[in-house]
Amino acid sequence: MAPTEVMNPKVDKRIIAEAFESDPQSARSEYGSLTDFGFRDDLADFVTREMIDAVTMWGRRENPPIAGITYQAFMDPSGGMSDSQTVAVGHLDDAMCVLDALLIITPPFDPEKATATCADFLKRYNISRVVGDKYAGQWVPSAFSAQGIQFEQSARPKSDLYLDLLPLINSRQVELLEHPRLASELIGLERRTARSGRDSVDHSPGGHDDVANAVAGLCTGLYLDRRPALVRRENLLIENKPLPLPNACGLLVVVMTADKLGNVAVVFAARCPWSRVELLILDFFVEPISAGLFAKTKARTIELTRACHPRGTIAYFPPSLVHHAQQAGLNVEPHPPQLPPPEELLLSVSLHVNNDKVKLCEPAAAASNSTTFSGALDIRAAEKADDPLRAALILTAAICLDLDEPKRKAS
Repeated sequence: MAPTEVMNPKVDKRIIAEAFESDPQSARSEYGSLTDFGFRDDLADFVTREMIDAVTMWGRRENPPIAGITYQAFMDPSGGMSDSQTVAVGHLDDAMCVLDALLIITPPFDPEKATATCADFLKRYNISRVVGDKYAGQWVPSAFSAQGIQFEQSARPKSDLYLDLLPLINSRQVELLEHPRLASELIGLERRTARSGRDSVDHSPGGHDDVANAVAGLCTGLYLDRRPALVRRENLLIENKPLPLPNACGLLVVVMTADKLGNVAVVFAARCPWSRVELLILDFFVEPISAGLFAKTKARTIELTRACHPRGTIAYFPPSLVHHAQQAGLNVEPHPPQLPPPEELLLSVSLHVNNDKVKLCEPAAAASNSTTFSGALDIRAAEKADDPLRAALILTAAICLDLDEPKRKAS
């Protein structure tokens, strides 16, 4: 079988060249010939020693914190028995993802003491929020919250992080520290191709990738941060301060969303069509779904009704949860069946926020300082609504300001 440029000369050669530069092995499968490894083995090395050496800053073991630089962090947590607990810190220098420091706590260790050590390490770089793998449910976020650090669970599996890291290494858009264990773990990664053609990357049997995972999460996160922010938490404040709860409002709107992992977000909002700030985010909470979820939602709805004196109250829940909510005594509608595409909703939300039509009230601002999904308030172009709070915030704005569902239901 001949390569694509022979079989179909109309395909833009620049597309093929960029694919080979970004991910040669995948490009050979997509565009190469049979003799040019058009069909891959199901197991292959992920990166080579030469590729890692090319992006290693030799002699650089750690960069001390520098005032004026905004640092980010990614963490691979551990229970302290077999895997290391690792934190990677870095920053974005123009288009370059720079790894500045690594903290590796080798097992065995006390998880609480390790958490305190990681928190001190992060505070050295003026970092108050760290992203990390989902591990041990809510224990890790709670432990870091007690240390004054927000831990946000990454919505992406580590295999995807590795696949996104590869083009950054190939294009030399990362600067790694000279660190033998990091290099060894990256070189030891294996790439597997399933029968479906989908690739996955992981360490070899019996191997470890704690450090590699933390660095991959950091670098891919830094690279994505080159995108302009459509909505930031600061955009939802007035002079960097939240608004008090209103004394009166048109409608109290409650929106619930859930993800595939069983996490639920509930957003409480006030619709104020006569005001310039048409939508006030009163409060929200995020937690695993439980038997007491609907009673908690109802209780908070009653509290906000007494405080804000709305003319009416309406809630929008996932269709599968409507019946349970109604049994708890909530006035609930299913999510609107006809919604615009996610990219349109995201653009619409950003326009509403930038036009000062959406603001946070004090309870919501306080919740955003402690929730493990605080990153949901920092929304960027092409962002996926892959955590329940982000989805709930976008849906709330769409329902209230685009579809005008509460007004229609009230009439």
